[in-house]
Amino acid sequence: MEHEDMMKIDLIHINNFRGFKNVTIHIGSKLTCISGRNGVGKSQILALLGNCGELPAKRYKTLQNKQFRADWGQIVQGDLNYDLLSPQKNALNISFSHLPDNKIVVKEVDKYTQNLSFRVFWQSEEIPENEAKNKLNSMPEKQKETKTIRNVINKIEKNKNAHDSTAKIKFPNRFRIVPEKNAERKSEAKLVWPTYYLGLSRLYPIGESTKVKVEKNNKLNNEYLDFFKDAYSYIFSSQEEIIGLDNTKIADIRRKNGLGIESTYYGALGNSSGQDNLNQILSCLASFKNLKKEMKDKYCGGLLLIDELDATLHPSAQNNLIDFLYKQAGDLDIQIVFTTHSLNLINHFTDLNKKRNDKSYQLCYLRKLGDTLEITENPSFTWINKELTLSSASNLPRHKIAIFTEDKTANWFLQQIIDEYNLSSMSINYLDISAGWHELIKLVSSDFDYFSNSILILDPDVSKEDGKKELDKYDSLFTYSPNENVNDISLTSILSFPTFPDIESSYFEGIIWEYFNSLQPDDNFYLLPEVKKLAFSQYTLINNSPFKKYSEGNDQSKIKAWFKDNRSTIKLLMPQFIRQHNREFDTFVAKLVKKYNLIIDSSYPQEKNVTFQKLKDVINN
Repeated sequence: MEHEDMMKIDLIHINNFRGFKNVTIHIGSKLTCISGRNGVGKSQILALLGNCGELPAKRYKTLQNKQFRADWGQIVQGDLNYDLLSPQKNALNISFSHLPDNKIVVKEVDKYTQNLSFRVFWQSEEIPENEAKNKLNSMPEKQKETKTIRNVINKIEKNKNAHDSTAKIKFPNRFRIVPEKNAERKSEAKLVWPTYYLGLSRLYPIGESTKVKVEKNNKLNNEYLDFFKDAYSYIFSSQEEIIGLDNTKIADIRRKNGLGIESTYYGALGNSSGQDNLNQILSCLASFKNLKKEMKDKYCGGLLLIDELDATLHPSAQNNLIDFLYKQAGDLDIQIVFTTHSLNLINHFTDLNKKRNDKSYQLCYLRKLGDTLEITENPSFTWINKELTLSSASNLPRHKIAIFTEDKTANWFLQQIIDEYNLSSMSINYLDISAGWHELIKLVSSDFDYFSNSILILDPDVSKEDGKKELDKYDSLFTYSPNENVNDISLTSILSFPTFPDIESSYFEGIIWEYFNSLQPDDNFYLLPEVKKLAFSQYTLINNSPFKKYSEGNDQSKIKAWFKDNRSTIKLLMPQFIRQHNREFDTFVAKLVKKYNLIIDSSYPQEKNVTFQKLKDVINN
């Protein structure tokens, strides 16, 4: 069961590190997807995040006997030819929430802090002079001009004059990223917090190795065999029976240890690349599961980093894996951050993010614009698809946003509002349907993914309570609140036409009749040239009133019949009616534009956003 008070990373802010200049990346409370084309720094984000924490190696180990630690040097290396050689303070900062109460910290100086900054520097070591000269020869001129390298060059010159052939030179050797001391924490050690890095793109298929040693993993077999069985069944939709788990040691590559499954048909050596990768992920999750059990009340969550999550997995397995990881992140109180290029996986992730809309999912897209690295958070899949495939939007058809209202009258009413607010640039498809609001709620609740890209507007007579009750019937992801603030409008919002404090009726035809009937004989409306041409006056209105001309049905039926027969005259009245109630219409149109722009940003970025203007500004322009 997830605990909301477990320690989490909220964000990482990079002030100045390699290509990252003053950028912020928010981290999802459960899953964070980092994507972008090659060479933009995705793995570096994982490295920087993982560098924040570790657990003591002597006290806690993974189920494959590794330390809970994700060191920068495991993932990427410093480059003498390009990285800054001078020390840099506050290069980046990681912000945390729900800090533990320091019960697992041994030293007082190592206690937790809400903001952990890092300094970057090169650690030097003495090397033979000839080795230093060789490194200098391959170094770009701009690096040689730095103070650090100038000191090395000067030292070599002095040795040359002294004719000392055995001299050793202090030369930058190890690239370090180290936590900085602050007012709350007097230590440069990492936080006591479990982190682990898994580079799936760097894994080596067991079947392609020439020297592999296979040993039974009794600990995993005894305690976590069922966990592996259930995970395989869910992710691979597989019915094969897993009967054991084996440790694998590969002698001819750097990665020594792996994990393989033993089924009734094959052993660890028969595992595919996809199985090999999934085994590593499941082993990490099982290790966190075991750690949570070992540490008990000292457990405070953790961080799992996975590079190229999709590596060698087929599309359906990728989607199932995302769903599985989301559940595990909640059960184990950990955050999982991964990189991927898979459009299939990204599409599934963005759909889930749109449904949840609660910051448990977070997508960060990196791209280079010249020398600048741009961070885009939670872009639409359409935008990502174009950016990753470098396709142009110029040939894409224009999308129209579907508008769902209860009937033709509501559509007509909406069209008058949009015309008055000069919003012809909105790409809208007015659907010609006639259905009660109950049916509309049932319809949109059946498929959130599809209908969240449309706009549903209920008649003004539907109360908040009635709407909520109907939505609850279907466990709908949509929300309905007629008085919702425009800033709170989201893809889940169902809109409502406005009501008017000086009008009792709450249906369109009654609203217009009440307003029309309240006009004085000399009202400006009757003086309009178009109205004079019709020889229409208050006397005409009274003589043709709903209750005088129509005899069948109740009062509402009569008013609706009158509205239908007089729509051309009512159309002339609508601008005056809208302007007189501009306050209510301004609020409604602001919400409509907000919802429209959210859909555009989420799914159709080739379309242009619409700018909202209050009615008085529209008229003045």
